[in-house]
Amino acid sequence: MQKESINKINFNQLATEWLLFKKTKIKESTYLNYKFIIDNRFIIKFGKKTLKELLQYNFNSYIEMLTKTLSSKTVKDTVSVLKGILKYAEMKYDINFKLSLVSSPSIYKKDIEIFSERERRRIERYCFKSNDIKALGLLMSLCR
Repeated sequence: MQKESINKINFNQLATEWLLFKKTKIKESTYLNYKFIIDNRFIIKFGKKTLKELLQYNFNSYIEMLTKTLSSKTVKDTVSVLKGILKYAEMKYDINFKLSLVSSPSIYKKDIEIFSERERRRIERYCFKSNDIKALGLLMSLCR
């Protein structure tokens, strides 16, 4: 690949190319999810960076920052999309982002807390007394 392309193509263009490449291979809901991740997690941070600038970027520090505000599943999904875009760039533009050095966080599942029978009855009483539509939804979610 010519050095000119590395200096001219930015992340926004790359992500758009990747989405078009993936569009025929994935469900529409997956496509929309990828687009949401790109628009909300990457464009502000990387959108105008060229491929050359991205070669120097420390993606692990970005991922670490995400883990402070997002769930581990959301971060893992975000990293998966990022790696997909960068792998596409590696194949198409013959560059190496050293993706094996980009780490994906582990997913931690939280234990589910279950209401005791006493707590459940107390919530039900509150919902029956309330005139709020949200209380009806809460009541419905308590039903087995």
